Parts: sequence; structure tokens; C-alpha cells
Amino acid sequence: MKQFSASNEARSWLIVGLLVLINGVSSTNAEELQGKAIQVLNQNSFLLGSEKWHIALCGVSYRPEGSEQFNESKHFLEKTLGEDQIQCRREGEGTPCDGRIGNMPGDIIYAQCFVDGKDIAEVIFEAGYSCEMLNYTKGFYSRSARCSSKLW
Repeated sequence: MKQFSASNEARSWLIVGLLVLINGVSSTNAEELQGKAIQVLNQNSFLLGSEKWHIALCGVSYRPEGSEQFNESKHFLEKTLGEDQIQCRREGEGTPCDGRIGNMPGDIIYAQCFVDGKDIAEVIFEAGYSCEMLNYTKGFYSRSARCSSKLW
């Protein structure tokens, strides 16, 4: 009976160890960056999930706060994000901006994000609410990016 108990105890510790290992690995990969938008901050950034990650959309330009363009573009991002689940991939993990942003001050996470499988930046560009920042994306969105003369 003791051998059976020791085996179960060893198995329990093995499972606990694996869960800790898996949790440690997932805390650094893109899968952790998912949730709903808590607050839209401007036309290209928002707070994500209960952790309130400050996400900035890779390659999406912005206008000064207070301008008509700012308010209209921010409202479009709010509408685009809605109450849906958002998945984000950090810069450096296979985004159009990989290797072009570098270390930025603060807690901003530059990322490529998706709602219902659609790239949020691409949706914004197609609607003409922002211009692609070519120095970061190297034309990744050039097929869909257009700058609306109304907003830009």
C-alpha cells in the first residue's frame, strides 16, 4: 500500500511540476495576450484584459488628441474592438514590426492584434482611419492601407 501511495504522491508532484512549467512558458508567449478591450486610449492603443496590458497596434499611426480626426478614429477602434475577444502577438513574435521597434520606454506592448481572425490594423487601414507607418511595417499592409483625405 505504501508503494502505491508513494507512486500517487510522485505522480501528483510530477503533474504540479508540469503545470508550473507550462504556466511559466505561457506567461512569455503571445497566447497570454488575449481578452476584451477594457478601455480604448486613442486611435492605436487600448488596455487589454483583466491584466490591463497597454497594447499599441504595430504600424498604426495616430493624430493629436482633441482633433476631429482623433475622436473619429478612436471611436472607430472602439467599434471595431467592441465586446469581442482580442488576440495579440507581441512585436518580436512574428508581427509586421518585428525587429523595427526595439526597446520603448514604459509598459507599452507593441503588437499585431486580431478580432474574429481579422487583423485590427488592416481593418483600420481599409476603412481609411489611419496610415501605415512604413518605417515599422515595411509595406506589410500596402494592399489594404489607404489614407483618407478626410482624416489625413
